Amino acid sequence: MAEDEENGYVGTSAGQLTKAAARREAKRKCVAMGGINFKPAYEYKNSCAVVAEPIDAVGKSIAYHQNGRDVEEASSLALPKRVALNARVCKVNYSNCSHPVLVNYSGT
Repeated sequence: MAEDEENGYVGTSAGQLTKAAARREAKRKCVAMGGINFKPAYEYKNSCAVVAEPIDAVGKSIAYHQNGRDVEEASSLALPKRVALNARVCKVNYSNCSHPVLVNYSGT
């Protein structure tokens, strides 16, 4: 994920086979939304991740990123932490899972 904290834009990637490709896709999506000053925000592999934010979030990003075995676990960990940080009702705005890829080394 790439994030422009000032404007609240978060670019994500899915299905990329390398960290560099995932970062490029996240950056491209962040720029497409209008992001200018973005940076890598959160990386995960072989797990699921969520982004939780206050329901009334506008402008500057106050996103909380969390991973877990599945979306339900990541959400159940993220939401209480996000609420505890600013005492506002939050929701999960993004969720995705990165699954392991089987590589055939037999040459066939």
